[in-house]
Amino acid sequence: MSLVALPSTTNYCVEHVQEVETFNQFQYGQISEEDAIRFLVTILPDFTTHEDDPCILTYFAQKTLQNCNYYIKKADHQRGWSGNHVFKVKKHGVKETQCYLKVFPRDNKAFLPEMFGLSYMQNVQEINCPKILNIGQCHRNNKDFFLVLEEKAPGHSIQDYIEKVGACSTYTKDRAQRLIELLKASERFGQALARFHKSTLVEDKVFPQHFKDLIMNTFDKAVLSLEENPVEGIDILSLKAYVDESLNLMHCEDHLYSFTHDDIKTIHAFYDPKSNLVSLVNPHILSLSIDQDFKPIGLPLKDYYQYLLSIQLNRFGYEKDYDDQVIKKELLTLLEVELVNNAFEESYQSIIKKDLTETETNFFQLRHDLSFIANRHRPGVSSVEAVRIQDLAEISIENIKNKLKEMN
Repeated sequence: MSLVALPSTTNYCVEHVQEVETFNQFQYGQISEEDAIRFLVTILPDFTTHEDDPCILTYFAQKTLQNCNYYIKKADHQRGWSGNHVFKVKKHGVKETQCYLKVFPRDNKAFLPEMFGLSYMQNVQEINCPKILNIGQCHRNNKDFFLVLEEKAPGHSIQDYIEKVGACSTYTKDRAQRLIELLKASERFGQALARFHKSTLVEDKVFPQHFKDLIMNTFDKAVLSLEENPVEGIDILSLKAYVDESLNLMHCEDHLYSFTHDDIKTIHAFYDPKSNLVSLVNPHILSLSIDQDFKPIGLPLKDYYQYLLSIQLNRFGYEKDYDDQVIKKELLTLLEVELVNNAFEESYQSIIKKDLTETETNFFQLRHDLSFIANRHRPGVSSVEAVRIQDLAEISIENIKNKLKEMN
């Protein structure tokens, strides 16, 4: 069974002008985070029944959807979801998840940027984004939370399409058909992403300061990880020199700028073959690509590169075997990865006719590698996710070691 029709709801962003205006004012530096939160607390509906009620979240979903047949279930895994906790909203007698409930502690720094990104994307024509169904608040166990109910993106994620290919034996008709479906999804995503970028595209010689701040922040976190768990072949002073060189080269080139999603992954990109609709979920750092004067300062080719990289890195899947051991399984062959990326590149470049420079490729890869080195021992994740992160961190470590060797 598939999605059932949700109750008719108004456009949240049209009906809740004060909330959206608060998200915008925070984004453009007109009010502080503290003032924005303080004001939202005065206007958002409070769904607290009594403090220890375990059904507060269910109550929020049921009141929003105007039906007591909805219930919530903790998401099996939270790869690809922002927020402190994410729940599926289900309906009795229906297999498919109907929408998602995100729970943010009131002091979570990600809440306002996420709400700005979601509210901005409601009006974007070039690519779909899940609609906000409701925002509320509650108090439970001596803590305050914001609650966000959002639609489920139609269709399947690119990662779902990859896993469907991997579930089929090689050299079979089933696998060939699944690969065709993946190629179509990748092609359509390339077109939609390019149109989204083109709608705000500019070219500029000035390399924004915030990119330097971002990569230096990531570098500092990677250094802490390397000091705690040193890696032979990675000298911190040499790594700092490589980061500085990469930044200097980026400053010397002209770049395209636009509003960007800035966290493109196979788990964030969706395609629905029935409607031909492409969606992006979790625009929680889209705000980084828009300055306080509403000018684009995101690098669209970073989104482009992240997609290509995500296909390569997710060609393997991870799961537990019968002995509860984490095993690694090839989902896509190298040839299939090439075909999928070619479908994306050709469709994207048919609209934005500019390819990555070597400088940009190195810079985007460096930021990625530093991030995985910084997070290679991430706490609080499942054993399967921990193995996946460690494997990807090892790839990043080798990338960095090879770059440092080239410099010497």
